[in-house]
This record gives sequence, structure tokens and C-alpha cells, in this order.
Amino acid sequence: ILRESRNYIKSPVQWGPFAEYIDEIKNMFYIINSQRFNSRFREKLLNSFNESELLSLFGVLDNLAIGRLTNRQSILTKDEIVLLKRAQKNLGDIEISIYKKSWRIDSFPIPKGDNQG
Repeated sequence: ILRESRNYIKSPVQWGPFAEYIDEIKNMFYIINSQRFNSRFREKLLNSFNESELLSLFGVLDNLAIGRLTNRQSILTKDEIVLLKRAQKNLGDIEISIYKKSWRIDSFPIPKGDNQG
């Protein structure tokens, strides 16, 4: 796409919240900090979240995984806690991954809120 485009900086392509995961990551739901969910889970995600919520869910999952890697307590807003609870209910057995480590979504305890949101 970029090779053929002469104005991609002025008119960037919007990719959306999904990407095709292939090879050894083809069964992963989300790779932390990728800002793209595996397109194999598109239908399941869109049955539980709208597109705006999906964009917020990236941050929630990134926050939780980085907290686990660094042994720090994650702090989420009330709205983010609502998203996490829905993700655990509807996607709990699905794994997120970073640095060859992975965790089921339902393995994360509900963190304390920061009284915002």
C-alpha cells in the first residue's frame, strides 16, 4: 500500500482495531502494545464491545500485562473496570501475550479503581 501511495503522510490509512496474526502467534488474542486484536476473534469481540470500547480495551490489557510483568498493582478507572469485567465474562479463557509470556484474561484480579471515569 505504501509503495503505491504518494500522499500517505498527508492522508494516513486507518487500519482499524484488527490484524491477521499468523505463524506462532496465530492463536493469540492480543499481543500487548500492538494496538490490534487478532482478526480471528473479530466476531466474538464485536458481539461484546463497540469499536470505541475496543480502543479502550487495548489500554486495559496493556496496563494489566505490564503490571504483572513488573509486579506492580494496576490501577484502572471505573469505566475500565467495567470493560475488564465484561472481557473476563465473555473472553476469559482467551490469552494475551507479551515477551513470550501469556495469561488468560480471567487470571487477572479486578484492580482497584482510581475514582475517575
